[in-house]
Order: sequence, then structure tokens, then C-alpha cells
Amino acid sequence: MRKRLFITGILFGMCLLLCAGAQFAGVPQSLHTSLRLFRTIASVDTAIDLTTAGNFANMPSGAFEFATDQLGHGGTTNNAGFSICGTGGDGATIPWNYYSWRKDNGACVLVASGTATLGTQGVIIFPEGGAATGYTWADTITITNTARYTLMPMVVPVDQANNSVCKMGRNNWGDEYGFFEWVTGGTATAVKVYVEWN
Repeated sequence: MRKRLFITGILFGMCLLLCAGAQFAGVPQSLHTSLRLFRTIASVDTAIDLTTAGNFANMPSGAFEFATDQLGHGGTTNNAGFSICGTGGDGATIPWNYYSWRKDNGACVLVASGTATLGTQGVIIFPEGGAATGYTWADTITITNTARYTLMPMVVPVDQANNSVCKMGRNNWGDEYGFFEWVTGGTATAVKVYVEWN
């Protein structure tokens, strides 16, 4: 009797493990996500005029579609991390605005503004492939206005200015599209922005 119960217990445990493994295997895991190219910016943007172009129809052509990329590359939540790199050397600055849109004529929301400062860590090879000549990672990202979107603001890690990669994150809270705008006043000469899912 005890032997039969013991064997039954083992079989039951194996079934549970198999079921759990099958369910786990069917879910994309964020620990396997890569840095995805969010936007390449060759020169300073013309600022979005929210008075006349703050709607879905006027969304820039370079806006990033979250849902398609997230589902296709292992994202399991709305949490996105952003990294910025560029050319211009150590200390070069990149002032930016970040906008988001919901689907189906969602309004353009100016989520945050700030400045990224390049450090000395070389990109070497772009995450999407290709030699990254002259590109270094931003080691400092400051956010000058988070109150524009108080529910899900941009957040930045505290260990900055150490010549390593600085990342900022945000829960996209269901946004369909996002757009980094490179605004005037900086000293960098080219910019790339990357996103990863957590």
C-alpha cells in the first residue's frame, strides 16, 4: 500500500512539473530580450508643435510601435528601459523630449524632457549589428520634468556619471507608440536610442 502511494505521489509530482514546464516554455521571458533600436537620429529634430500637431494623425513617421516589437521580442510587461548613445565625445549633451500615443486617435502626450550626457564607454558594435565608430553610451541622463505624466513617470538610476551605460525606465501603461525627439541646444552630433523589455 505504501509503495503504491509512493509511486502515485511521484507520478503526480512529475505531471505537475511537466505542466508547469509547458506553461513556462510558452511564455516569452524578459531575461532573454535584447536591446532594440528605438530610433536613429542624424540631426536635431523639428519640435512637435502640440498646438497644431498634438494628435495621432500628426505622429512622426519615426515613432516606435511598442506592441509589435514587444510581443515579437520577448517582452512580457509594459516596463521598458531606454539607453542612449551618440557621437561627439565625452561630455557631449543630447537634450530630448519623449512623447507617447495611445491607439485609435490617442492624443500626443509629452511624457518627459531631459538631457543625456555621453561618457567614455564605446558602443563598439551596435546591438542591431555594424561597427559603431565614434559612438559612446550616455552615462548620465537627467529628467527636468517628470510632472507631465505623474502616474507613470520616467525614472533614472542613481549611479550616474561613471562612464558606464545609464538607463532610464518607464511603465508604458498601455501606450501604443513612443517617440524620442532630439531638441536644440546640445553638443552631440548623432544619436541612437534603444529600448529593452523587463
